[in-house]
Amino acid sequence: MCIRDSYNQSAALGASPTRVRLRKIRTALQSLFARDSRKIFCVGLNKTGTTSLHRYFQSLGLVSVHQMDWANYTKLFEQRKSFYTAQCFSDGERPDFTFLDQNFPSSLFVLNSRDERDWLRSRVKHMLRLNVEHNTASVLRDPRLGIQAREYFADNRLALINWVSARRIYHRQVKEYFNGSSRLLEIDVTSENDWQMTLRQFLEQNEFVLRSTHLSLIHISEP
Repeated sequence: MCIRDSYNQSAALGASPTRVRLRKIRTALQSLFARDSRKIFCVGLNKTGTTSLHRYFQSLGLVSVHQMDWANYTKLFEQRKSFYTAQCFSDGERPDFTFLDQNFPSSLFVLNSRDERDWLRSRVKHMLRLNVEHNTASVLRDPRLGIQAREYFADNRLALINWVSARRIYHRQVKEYFNGSSRLLEIDVTSENDWQMTLRQFLEQNEFVLRSTHLSLIHISEP
């Protein structure tokens, strides 16, 4: 699609060429800030308030990524550049925090957690919404399903045991690795009413400069 077509399509959707242009400028500036900035890695598992964290970072004007792929990139050194386009990352599945710490020194880490039973119930509910048959062969062929769903629908009992064991081991590793460090915050977004204040204080205490905050103040309006 050419630029003119993009503008025409945007206009049809109610966005003027000026509005589109300003959005592109803002996105480019945010990416520029993100490349060399310190990062915030939320290394807790999914279903632990990751969407709320993602939206909070965005409200601060930070470039935030909320999806699972980034966690997989921590296993591949050549994918280091994949982290240049954002400042905050959440919703990954057990990312290699040692890789992140070594490649992005002075970055901050958030171990987002919640009550274990509540977490399991939330994760199972997330799986059941797919309405999938408990049949290993059909599950493996279903393009909608990720690793967690395939585990659960292949053998839900073993999947729950595996999830709990992996979670406990991972949490212990994170806490031991960052023991005594001020760059790790453990937080329960789902039950702590003042979690936003706690997180903001954590950023300030570690002198995390919200360099792109002013970008969120750019109000794009019709001329």
